[in-house]
Amino acid sequence: MLADVYSTVYWLAARHRWMDMAELAVTRQRWAVEQQPNPVAEAFSSRDRAGTYLNFGDVERGLVVVDRAIVAVQSAPLSTADRDLAVVILNLRGMTLAGRLRDKTEGKREARRHIESAWRAAGSFPTRDVDAQGLTFGPQNTFTHVLAAQVDLGRPQDALALTDDLDEALEGLPPTRVAPTRINAARAQLDLGDRDGALENLSRAFDVAGPGSTPRAPSSTSATATARWRTCPAHSTSRPRWPASIPWAERYCASWCPCTAARNRS
Repeated sequence: MLADVYSTVYWLAARHRWMDMAELAVTRQRWAVEQQPNPVAEAFSSRDRAGTYLNFGDVERGLVVVDRAIVAVQSAPLSTADRDLAVVILNLRGMTLAGRLRDKTEGKREARRHIESAWRAAGSFPTRDVDAQGLTFGPQNTFTHVLAAQVDLGRPQDALALTDDLDEALEGLPPTRVAPTRINAARAQLDLGDRDGALENLSRAFDVAGPGSTPRAPSSTSATATARWRTCPAHSTSRPRWPASIPWAERYCASWCPCTAARNRS
């Protein structure tokens, strides 16, 4: 129970970019796990520890933490369900880390390994995802992470090809998973030149997460700024058409557009 509390503190601190608190929470989480050793809790602790390396940009070391934890889980005396649960959560962190590797060739290789393992482990769960220790597990959550990894690796077509119906693929997932996936879909659409589709997904992300969450995500700000620039009258035949539900769009993106900057200087 105490380890779960520290895991929650880590998640909140990392989301708000309170890096010192996030690192302290992971250290205390590890201490709590050691008081009553449990292979599944140790897997969760390793996942969060790898997350701190991700937050600080040390992706390679984060992948080492994930790989060591997977080896430990696979050799631990666990039921099939518990083992799959622990493996899939580590794989999800692994594919996220792989997508951030600077060497994209290596990133694709690492991502493929974690993606294949995650799909196998996720197959042990029902058609719809289940909640465990405050997190969501199963095919749907695996899908959201695979989509994000493909976008990070520069494969927008592969990302969008994962589903023909994003609404159905995300049905039943919590806002903390739906909004980031909408943002990642928008990033993929921008890479393929689908500005209208990207703006629609950004609007849907905002509607789900609300003004206190969506703009804080770096990928959200970047995607919205890029959409703003690509739909500027000077760079496109169509004028920008911001959805009414994204009131922060102009504020966040004005400084990114060369035309806006030129107007501000005049």
